[in-house]
Amino acid sequence: MVRDGQLVRQRLGAGARRQRTPRGDRTLVPVPTGDLVVTRHTTGISDITVSYPVSMPPIAAKLAMPALPLLARAASRLPQRATEPSSTDAGTLESHVWARAAADDGRTAEAWVRTGEGYAYTARSAVLAVEATLRSESIGATTVARAFGHELSFEAGGELVA
Repeated sequence: MVRDGQLVRQRLGAGARRQRTPRGDRTLVPVPTGDLVVTRHTTGISDITVSYPVSMPPIAAKLAMPALPLLARAASRLPQRATEPSSTDAGTLESHVWARAAADDGRTAEAWVRTGEGYAYTARSAVLAVEATLRSESIGATTVARAFGHELSFEAGGELVA
């Protein structure tokens, strides 16, 4: 998470909570991702948390998730078995992004964006960002949102959800 503009380490599972989402109530767990750095640089917001939905109650997430890095390391040493390709139609999957901002005076704003299947959305976004970069004058190192605005997210297929 980012607090007062600085990256802060947090035990995996800490901060797990229930949250109403467009798909119903879900347990969300704060996770360390590159989105923390990108969002900080793009928006200048000093307190940021990125969360991921998990299929367990918050208390279970707080207790079980700290063991995940150890389990992942152990699993990488185990023989891998072949997996069958998923028969799930990518067109039926959807991802959501939630943002909530709070001002010093207590005012808040929040929004949900539906992106469709996450990897396909990311691929579309990457292609659009490259195309926009090739059409623009050199601006140096920055984030996609700072360079091209939030419109690119919607052009890639994101849509606001009420």
